[in-house]
Amino acid sequence: MPTARAAAAAVRVDWEVLEPITDPAAALVGELAGISGYYAPAAFLVASVMVVSFAQRLVRRVCPSCKTVYNPPKEALSFWNLSRIRNANFQQGRGCFSCMHTGYKGRTGVYEVLIINEMVQDLILKRKSAHEIARAERENGDFTTLRQNAAEKVIQGVTTLEEAASAVLV
Repeated sequence: MPTARAAAAAVRVDWEVLEPITDPAAALVGELAGISGYYAPAAFLVASVMVVSFAQRLVRRVCPSCKTVYNPPKEALSFWNLSRIRNANFQQGRGCFSCMHTGYKGRTGVYEVLIINEMVQDLILKRKSAHEIARAERENGDFTTLRQNAAEKVIQGVTTLEEAASAVLV
Protein backbone atom coordinates (compact mmCIF):
# COMPACT_ATOMS: atom_id res chain seq x y z
CA MET A 1 0.00 0.00 0.00
CA PRO A 2 2.89 2.50 0.43
CA THR A 3 3.40 2.51 -3.34
CA ALA A 4 -0.29 3.24 -3.88
CA ARG A 5 -0.18 6.16 -1.44
CA ALA A 6 2.93 7.57 -3.11
CA ALA A 7 1.27 7.25 -6.52
CA ALA A 8 -1.90 8.95 -5.29
CA ALA A 9 0.16 11.80 -3.79
CA ALA A 10 2.07 12.19 -7.04
CA VAL A 11 -1.16 12.28 -9.05
CA ARG A 12 -2.55 15.04 -6.83
CA VAL A 13 0.43 17.28 -7.60
CA ASP A 14 0.38 16.42 -11.33
CA TRP A 15 3.61 14.42 -11.61
CA GLU A 16 4.23 11.70 -14.14
CA VAL A 17 4.20 8.46 -12.20
CA LEU A 18 6.51 5.75 -13.47
CA GLU A 19 6.94 3.43 -10.52
CA PRO A 20 8.11 -0.18 -10.80
CA ILE A 21 5.57 -2.38 -9.05
CA THR A 22 5.65 -6.15 -8.98
CA ASP A 23 1.89 -6.72 -8.68
CA PRO A 24 -0.05 -7.77 -11.78
CA ALA A 25 -1.38 -4.82 -13.79
CA ALA A 26 -5.03 -5.14 -12.75
CA ALA A 27 -4.08 -5.60 -9.09
CA LEU A 28 -2.24 -2.29 -9.17
CA VAL A 29 -5.29 -0.48 -10.49
CA GLY A 30 -7.47 -2.08 -7.83
CA GLU A 31 -4.97 -1.18 -5.12
CA LEU A 32 -4.72 2.43 -6.24
CA ALA A 33 -8.48 2.85 -6.56
CA GLY A 34 -9.17 1.16 -3.23
CA ILE A 35 -7.31 3.66 -1.07
CA SER A 36 -9.51 5.07 1.67
CA GLY A 37 -9.33 7.70 4.39
CA TYR A 38 -7.32 10.78 3.49
CA TYR A 39 -6.94 9.42 -0.05
CA ALA A 40 -10.69 8.85 -0.59
CA PRO A 41 -10.89 10.56 -4.02
CA ALA A 42 -8.23 8.20 -5.37
CA ALA A 43 -10.68 6.24 -7.56
CA PHE A 44 -11.55 9.40 -9.50
CA LEU A 45 -7.88 10.38 -9.75
CA VAL A 46 -6.79 6.94 -10.94
CA ALA A 47 -9.61 6.71 -13.48
CA SER A 48 -8.98 10.19 -14.86
CA VAL A 49 -5.18 10.27 -15.14
CA MET A 50 -3.95 6.69 -15.45
CA VAL A 51 -3.35 5.58 -19.04
CA VAL A 52 -1.80 2.13 -18.72
CA SER A 53 -0.60 -0.33 -16.10
CA PHE A 54 2.23 -2.83 -16.74
CA ALA A 55 3.42 -5.87 -14.89
CA GLN A 56 6.67 -7.61 -15.77
CA ARG A 57 8.60 -10.71 -14.80
CA LEU A 58 11.92 -11.89 -16.16
CA VAL A 59 12.43 -15.47 -17.28
CA ARG A 60 15.61 -17.18 -18.43
CA ARG A 61 15.95 -17.88 -22.16
CA VAL A 62 16.78 -21.33 -23.46
CA CYS A 63 20.44 -21.39 -24.53
CA PRO A 64 20.64 -21.12 -28.34
CA SER A 65 23.87 -23.16 -28.43
CA CYS A 66 22.47 -26.31 -26.83
CA LYS A 67 18.69 -26.10 -27.22
CA THR A 68 16.83 -29.23 -28.17
CA VAL A 69 13.22 -30.09 -28.85
CA TYR A 70 11.45 -31.81 -25.97
CA ASN A 71 7.99 -32.95 -24.99
CA PRO A 72 6.87 -31.59 -21.60
CA PRO A 73 4.94 -33.89 -19.26
CA LYS A 74 1.26 -34.21 -20.12
CA GLU A 75 0.28 -33.04 -16.63
CA ALA A 76 2.23 -29.80 -17.10
CA LEU A 77 0.68 -29.22 -20.53
CA SER A 78 -2.85 -29.71 -19.20
CA PHE A 79 -2.15 -27.44 -16.21
CA TRP A 80 -1.09 -24.67 -18.61
CA ASN A 81 -3.98 -25.47 -21.03
CA LEU A 82 -1.47 -26.31 -23.77
CA SER A 83 -2.39 -29.94 -24.40
CA ARG A 84 -4.34 -29.06 -27.57
CA ILE A 85 -1.67 -26.78 -29.04
CA ARG A 86 -0.36 -27.99 -32.39
CA ASN A 87 2.99 -27.01 -33.91
CA ALA A 88 4.41 -25.92 -30.56
CA ASN A 89 8.16 -25.47 -30.45
CA PHE A 90 8.94 -26.71 -26.94
CA GLN A 91 12.67 -26.27 -26.29
CA GLN A 92 15.05 -26.97 -23.45
CA GLY A 93 18.78 -26.58 -23.07
CA ARG A 94 21.04 -29.60 -22.57
CA GLY A 95 23.75 -27.51 -20.96
CA CYS A 96 26.99 -26.50 -22.62
CA PHE A 97 30.10 -24.37 -22.12
CA SER A 98 28.28 -21.31 -23.48
CA CYS A 99 25.56 -21.42 -20.79
CA MET A 100 27.77 -22.84 -18.03
CA HIS A 101 25.78 -26.11 -18.22
CA THR A 102 22.54 -24.52 -17.04
CA GLY A 103 20.59 -24.79 -20.32
CA TYR A 104 19.74 -21.09 -20.12
CA LYS A 105 21.46 -17.99 -21.46
CA GLY A 106 20.06 -14.49 -21.09
CA ARG A 107 16.63 -13.33 -20.02
CA THR A 108 13.46 -12.09 -21.60
CA GLY A 109 10.41 -10.35 -20.23
CA VAL A 110 6.94 -11.71 -19.62
CA TYR A 111 4.43 -8.88 -19.66
CA GLU A 112 0.91 -8.00 -18.66
CA VAL A 113 -0.45 -4.73 -20.05
CA LEU A 114 -3.73 -3.19 -18.96
CA ILE A 115 -4.80 -0.22 -21.06
CA ILE A 116 -7.07 2.07 -19.09
CA ASN A 117 -9.91 2.55 -21.56
CA GLU A 118 -13.41 3.90 -20.83
CA MET A 119 -14.67 0.53 -19.64
CA VAL A 120 -11.82 0.19 -17.14
CA GLN A 121 -12.34 3.78 -16.00
CA ASP A 122 -16.00 3.00 -15.28
CA LEU A 123 -15.02 -0.11 -13.32
CA ILE A 124 -12.49 1.89 -11.30
CA LEU A 125 -15.08 4.56 -10.50
CA LYS A 126 -17.47 1.81 -9.37
CA ARG A 127 -14.62 0.56 -7.12
CA LYS A 128 -14.65 -2.92 -8.66
CA SER A 129 -11.95 -5.33 -7.52
CA ALA A 130 -8.79 -6.06 -9.50
CA HIS A 131 -10.20 -9.52 -10.24
CA GLU A 132 -13.38 -8.03 -11.74
CA ILE A 133 -11.39 -5.52 -13.82
CA ALA A 134 -9.10 -8.25 -15.18
CA ARG A 135 -12.05 -10.55 -15.95
CA ALA A 136 -13.91 -7.81 -17.81
CA GLU A 137 -10.84 -6.96 -19.88
CA ARG A 138 -10.16 -10.64 -20.71
CA GLU A 139 -13.76 -11.07 -21.84
CA ASN A 140 -13.38 -7.93 -23.94
CA GLY A 141 -10.26 -9.43 -25.53
CA ASP A 142 -8.00 -6.52 -24.63
CA PHE A 143 -5.95 -8.11 -21.88
CA THR A 144 -3.27 -10.78 -21.77
CA THR A 145 -2.20 -12.00 -18.35
CA LEU A 146 1.35 -12.78 -17.24
CA ARG A 147 0.48 -16.47 -17.39
CA GLN A 148 -0.85 -16.24 -20.96
CA ASN A 149 2.20 -14.30 -22.13
CA ALA A 150 4.51 -16.81 -20.43
CA ALA A 151 2.67 -19.68 -22.16
CA GLU A 152 3.21 -17.94 -25.52
CA LYS A 153 6.96 -17.73 -24.81
CA VAL A 154 6.98 -21.45 -23.96
CA ILE A 155 5.13 -22.36 -27.18
CA GLN A 156 7.64 -20.30 -29.19
CA GLY A 157 10.55 -22.13 -27.53
CA VAL A 158 11.94 -18.99 -25.88
CA THR A 159 11.77 -20.47 -22.37
CA THR A 160 10.63 -23.66 -20.63
CA LEU A 161 7.44 -24.48 -18.75
CA GLU A 162 9.43 -24.84 -15.54
CA GLU A 163 10.99 -21.40 -15.91
CA ALA A 164 7.66 -19.79 -16.81
CA ALA A 165 6.02 -21.42 -13.78
CA SER A 166 8.75 -20.15 -11.45
CA ALA A 167 8.11 -16.59 -12.65
CA VAL A 168 4.32 -16.33 -12.82
CA LEU A 169 2.93 -18.97 -10.47
CA VAL A 170 4.29 -17.40 -7.31
